[in-house]
Amino acid sequence: MELKLKNVHLQVGDQLRVKGFVPNGANRFSINLGAGEQDLALHFNPRFQGGSTLLVCNSLVGGCWAQEQRQNCQGLWHGQHVEFLFKLMGDTFRVELPGGQEVLFPNRRGTKVITYVAVEGDLKLSALEVH
Repeated sequence: MELKLKNVHLQVGDQLRVKGFVPNGANRFSINLGAGEQDLALHFNPRFQGGSTLLVCNSLVGGCWAQEQRQNCQGLWHGQHVEFLFKLMGDTFRVELPGGQEVLFPNRRGTKVITYVAVEGDLKLSALEVH
């Protein structure tokens, strides 16, 4: 699945809700927020490895990746309907995950407006909502 939205206007206080289904056999997917493909304020990337899920978050500036933030992700499995809520908090992105887990990721570049949203990989997208 691949969806790329340009000329979006998400700013501090806005929320992006992403709903979908993680099929059996999924390897990974990503939800990217930023100014373009080579300028990502948040690269949100769950990776399914054996019986566990590793969540990798990062930022991409001018095509160069920064340091990854990695953590185990509870409550995110194959064969599951999922919902993620991305909150733009100013200096931080807050992401609510299935099962009540929450992830914080720093807004490293101080991005004030998100104009690009992409969903790629092994997620069957069913809804994308801006609040």
